[in-house]
Amino acid sequence: MRINHAVGRPGPLSDRQSEIQALAEQALAIVADRIIAKSRPSDETYVRDLCNAFLHPNKTHQQIVLSRMSACGISSPVIYEKYLPAVAHLLGERWVRDEITFVDVTKGSHRLQDVMRVYGREYVKSGNAVQNDHTAYMCVPDFENHSVGVFMAANQLRRMGVWVQLGIGVGATDIIEAARRHDFSMIGISAASNKSVAPICGLVDKLRSSLAGPTKIVIGGNIVNCGVDLLHETGADLVTCNIRDAALHCGMIRCLKSAGAT
Repeated sequence: MRINHAVGRPGPLSDRQSEIQALAEQALAIVADRIIAKSRPSDETYVRDLCNAFLHPNKTHQQIVLSRMSACGISSPVIYEKYLPAVAHLLGERWVRDEITFVDVTKGSHRLQDVMRVYGREYVKSGNAVQNDHTAYMCVPDFENHSVGVFMAANQLRRMGVWVQLGIGVGATDIIEAARRHDFSMIGISAASNKSVAPICGLVDKLRSSLAGPTKIVIGGNIVNCGVDLLHETGADLVTCNIRDAALHCGMIRCLKSAGAT
């Protein structure tokens, strides 16, 4: 005997069945999210892996780690704003602990800066700011030896719609000449340690005596955490590591609104 199994379309679900199905789908989504969260590496792991990749003889290792991060849903702006600065900090820490040589940290820093330039362009493009009349001069003085932080700050300002000029390894004369050519809303000075307190005091004094107008002087970088009252000691207008606070303090309100405070 041949038995025919007739397969038809399922009938419409009752309200009760629809409710049960919705709850089941919600439960499955929660379980899936938890599985993904458990399988995804921690932030510390990503930072460590990136740091090791920048130090590896084969440059393809850094692209492998970056691609893995993107595949896990970490966007380019987040990689640029969160993870790359953490890698720069870890490189410095490992050098201080004598875990890597000066040659290693120099090579790793150069690779990191190459990646930051690429991701920095995408980061600026991802903003929705409209260019405005605000201008800023972001610099690392000639008595300092770093650049990652000031590049980051400059791109954050650009993403807000601010026109930015960069100066690396510059002295007071360079800054004054640049300020005389442009009507800067802000001069941002990046410094790393308390060893730079005295030189920065001298730099700010020279800028104050040579510049006229409403240009604000802002000090940022790791020196902010050195335990010295830099605002009092240097006579700067603001001391902060938060570039949005700096932009607000210097009257760049429009660019903050345009950028959506991202």
